[in-house]
Amino acid sequence: MIPFKGTIGFRQYLKDKPHSWGVKVFTRAGISGIVYDIEIYTGKGAVEISELGQGTDVVLRLVENLPRFMNFKLFFNNFYTGIDLIHKLRVEYGIESCGRIRSNRMRGAVLDTDASMKKKRRGSVDFCFERHSEVSVVKWYDNKPVHLASSYCAVTPIDKCQRWDGTTRKYVEVDRPRIVRDYNKSMGGVDLADMFLELYRTDIRSKK
Repeated sequence: MIPFKGTIGFRQYLKDKPHSWGVKVFTRAGISGIVYDIEIYTGKGAVEISELGQGTDVVLRLVENLPRFMNFKLFFNNFYTGIDLIHKLRVEYGIESCGRIRSNRMRGAVLDTDASMKKKRRGSVDFCFERHSEVSVVKWYDNKPVHLASSYCAVTPIDKCQRWDGTTRKYVEVDRPRIVRDYNKSMGGVDLADMFLELYRTDIRSKK
């Protein structure tokens, strides 16, 4: 969200954002915070939404200018992630991808239940592989279940990460599958770009 309270036809209000009023943009950025491409959201109905959904459509438009089959990797949050998107990026664009996925988008993937995983030690993991799309879906239980999907990675190799234990009030080692490690390492470029935008703000006042 780019803060803006002036008069403009596509100004948005998002109450959960640090700046509630402004111009909403979809951004493709690197882990260094450099912005490579943006798409300004101009309101509902401004762009026709395909059967794949708005999130998928936005991602495909943002990668349209990338050279294809150059071994790029793309990471996104659960607003965008879907099995069809991950499959399409790999087959038609040659882009491997990974993202958190909502449980209602996993197309019937059968994974261990929350109750069962909670009984196991923290860091327990389950996964499945969809042969048609060649997409892996992983469920990792930390303090709560986390679902991720990817076209290039899944569980192994498993490493250790430091997580806070509220009971013992200290950090403990928890098993972490590769998909979680890659996602945590590579996400955050858009947030970093937002931070730079806030630090190096250019103030422009409109004339009345």
